[in-house]
Amino acid sequence: MIARIRNAAGVIAGYGGCYRCGDTWNWKTAHSTPYEEGRACFPLCEECWSELTPDERLPYYEELVAVWGERGSARHRAIIAAARAGL
Repeated sequence: MIARIRNAAGVIAGYGGCYRCGDTWNWKTAHSTPYEEGRACFPLCEECWSELTPDERLPYYEELVAVWGERGSARHRAIIAAARAGL
């Protein structure tokens, strides 16, 4: 119940969240995956990221890339390479 309230508050405030569990970044720690110098992405919270293997994480990174409209781009390749490396 507490998580639902926190998530609702996060959505209202405009926060994104974990692509796996749906918890929002206003209260959950995101796992930051660096993919270029000075750039990182965070499709998963630390908790979900730590529970998954690199291969199990890939669909969430692919989903993020699709939302960004970056499929097939150099950025897409860099993000997927970082995800596969387990960063």
